[in-house]
Amino acid sequence: MKSKMCTVKQKKSNYYIFAAFLIIISIWSFQSFKHFEYNWDLIPYMGCVYKTLNGEMPIKEIHQLVYKEIEKKVTAEIYQDLIGAEKNDFYSEYRAEVYHDPDVFRQQLTYYNMRFSYIYLISIIFSLTNNIILSFAIISIFSFICTGILITWWFHRYFNNWITFFTILLFLFWRTFLMESARYATPDALVHFLTILALFLIIERKQLHFGSIVLLFSITVRPDNAILAL
Repeated sequence: MKSKMCTVKQKKSNYYIFAAFLIIISIWSFQSFKHFEYNWDLIPYMGCVYKTLNGEMPIKEIHQLVYKEIEKKVTAEIYQDLIGAEKNDFYSEYRAEVYHDPDVFRQQLTYYNMRFSYIYLISIIFSLTNNIILSFAIISIFSFICTGILITWWFHRYFNNWITFFTILLFLFWRTFLMESARYATPDALVHFLTILALFLIIERKQLHFGSIVLLFSITVRPDNAILAL
């Protein structure tokens, strides 16, 4: 009887932790959205999205559209950094070259188009929201939330001490690559979620086939995830 009561109490305690951590994840997600980073990768990714939705549009027009849209969304300081006007180093020179030469810009799209599932997903959300910057933020933040829910749900049954469980969750997320990826316009947050989902299916649910499918799909989001998938 006492054993059953302890089990019930432990389950309730874990559910409370699950709910509390979801609240924390929501707060972190809001902060990530509020302080979303306009990293340089945003430029070629935007170019790929515009190219996907407007296949006949000349690269010169796509190039102009990308920089015009970014200029409207960011501060002058950030924009100067993205076009390579602030510093005199290799990266700034390269950014300036991409900014001034549509052909160099086009060459970048070939590399970034390899993440075609990510590009198509952004394109779909952009078609619905009509806000391309918001579309990138939605993918990153929603993926981060899903990762938080999945990890919390997966791990909560393996810890009897709620303090230990809560501490480990904070350690996994606070100031780590999982949390940082929510603030950037890259496929990283989505790949993190897909990878953890695949491991959950394979290890926890013993569903090797479904887990393998998710891992293979993650390669189309970010090809270097093939190292893990294979």
